[in-house]
Amino acid sequence: MQGYLDGGKVDLARFILCFGAFWIFAQVNRWRWFAPIGLMAALVGAGYGIWIGLAVSWMFAGVLGALFAWDLSEFKHRLTTSAPDGTAAVIQRHLIRLGLISGLGLVYSLLRMFYWWTIYTDGLAYLSMLSAVGVSLVWGWARRENQ
Repeated sequence: MQGYLDGGKVDLARFILCFGAFWIFAQVNRWRWFAPIGLMAALVGAGYGIWIGLAVSWMFAGVLGALFAWDLSEFKHRLTTSAPDGTAAVIQRHLIRLGLISGLGLVYSLLRMFYWWTIYTDGLAYLSMLSAVGVSLVWGWARRENQ
């Protein structure tokens, strides 16, 4: 949303804010079907923002936040449906993995701020967002097949 505000797209920023509020409402009401829609909407919004020339770092941060929200929603559902022994250890490992991914995103953002890379960084950022979503989908499908 901040990237759209900085770019002067106030109406789109308001829409994103309302969409996020509805996503929270959907999570509170346990509408599991809305989390993938929110993730895809964040990807489309980031792709559009990069396409119209908005700050890649804000688009990257938005997609990363949406990916975390989607992942935690799916993780909560998997945890409540399977209820494995040692739930605390499973939660700890999952949060460590999320921390690692967010740390890598922070390192990328810091490097982008200090070293103004000019070699296809916009396309690289969008491809990295798409690859993160792709890897998480493949990981989810593989886990379902193993169960």
